[in-house]
Amino acid sequence: MLIRPRAAVVAVVLLLFTFAPAWTPVRADRAADRKAEKERKKAWEEAKEAFEKGYRSEDPKVRREAVRKLADFTDMGAVELLVENVVGKERNYGVLDSAIRIIGATKDPAIISWLVKTAKGKKKWLERTAVVEAFARIDDPGVTGALVHLLKKEEDSRVLAMALAITGEKGLREQIDLVIPHLEHEDWQVRLAAIEALGSFKEEKGVIHLIDRLMNERGRLRHDIQIALKKITGKDFGRDANAWRKWFHEKDEKPEGDPKPPENPPAGKGGGGSVVKEPTYFGIKVVSDRVLFIIDVSKSMKTAIDIDKMKLMRDAATTGDEKDGENKDDEKFESTIQWWKIKDRLDLAKAHLAFVIKNLRADQQFEMVSFSEKITPWNGGKVIKAKTRNKLRAVNWIEELDVEEATAAGAALDFAFEMAGPGAADKNYRSGVDTIFFLSDGAPSDRNSDEILEEVRMRNRLRKIRIHVIAILNFSTPFLRKLAEQNGGVYKFFKVENKE
Repeated sequence: MLIRPRAAVVAVVLLLFTFAPAWTPVRADRAADRKAEKERKKAWEEAKEAFEKGYRSEDPKVRREAVRKLADFTDMGAVELLVENVVGKERNYGVLDSAIRIIGATKDPAIISWLVKTAKGKKKWLERTAVVEAFARIDDPGVTGALVHLLKKEEDSRVLAMALAITGEKGLREQIDLVIPHLEHEDWQVRLAAIEALGSFKEEKGVIHLIDRLMNERGRLRHDIQIALKKITGKDFGRDANAWRKWFHEKDEKPEGDPKPPENPPAGKGGGGSVVKEPTYFGIKVVSDRVLFIIDVSKSMKTAIDIDKMKLMRDAATTGDEKDGENKDDEKFESTIQWWKIKDRLDLAKAHLAFVIKNLRADQQFEMVSFSEKITPWNGGKVIKAKTRNKLRAVNWIEELDVEEATAAGAALDFAFEMAGPGAADKNYRSGVDTIFFLSDGAPSDRNSDEILEEVRMRNRLRKIRIHVIAILNFSTPFLRKLAEQNGGVYKFFKVENKE
């Protein structure tokens, strides 16, 4: 049938009207999408330009703000930009942490795949550890696969320690068989990461392996194993490996008759858990066998103080996670220290330092550093065994300490982290010490407090050195408290009253 021209025109018009309601919004949506995409690309270019300009600043706060400008663009080039320009070069913890948080916020499958390849690849360890740290925030099967790969094959201790830490943080209990072998690793930071991961899993399978390691471990890590075992079992037999082993093998035979933990769990020692009494420093147990004591000798340490004998002994009593039974340290303290001769803050600090040095075991190693406007190590920055002759020399050195001017706390902490080399960012990854006791009576005078805290956190991100802090003051100071809290240590506020 033929259609007349006029009828054909009408038909076309009717056809247009029929489909116009559907077609017009689609075209409008596409136009809006193109406009939004163009605006987003423009915003990305502006953010990238602002980042490149701001990140050249010497001020960490400016660099952190520059990094944060990329937070909304993880689906574009922000992640790669941060990995290539920040995580491999940045030396400020706050800036690095901001970058890692942004990297971990991505949900783009293509970018996650690129991160997985980066973690498993041949980039420098600085980039790879940061990427692995970002995995804590990414829920993706590829990330789990990358962690499994690293637990099986990684040779760099720093990357491996981070992979173990993130495996524990993500609660990947099904990987327990890959974690357990690393309890025997040669680097203590890797062993520590494995210990903490097993503690996080709270799986009974890890208990006997931790007990076995407790039989052979030394120093501070024995305390970390005790903490992990307590998390898993709810029991506490201190660091006595024999007591733990006895409980483990008897617990299933007597479901309702678990042996009662001793009131004063013994510290124990490698090779069977024989009882060893640890020395204390301002009441904090010295469980490490590689320890550095840092003492402030700035002018303010000469401030005269009132000494109350009973308060002095009470505040010097043992503190920490464990419940001590009858504590003999106060008697030992009284017999060792002539408390009536303590006239000022420095006298108090010297008395406690001499007390702990005299009571170190021969198998413990130590070094001491005094700081004011200059840094003065006792043994040239090297730990030495606490043999009798070394302790006598150390006590003589302590007795000769006198005050100077400033409080160069930043420089003292720099020295502490450089004792085994430039720090965790080079081949000298293994630290000469695993525990620091830092004593001071105030805020630093050489650098901004927040800057020092960020630098320490950055250096200690992989080192895992525990920093205990003793503040000899009549008021608490945030710097000293944060220094301990941010680095896994105990903060002991030893309050003293200035003498009128």
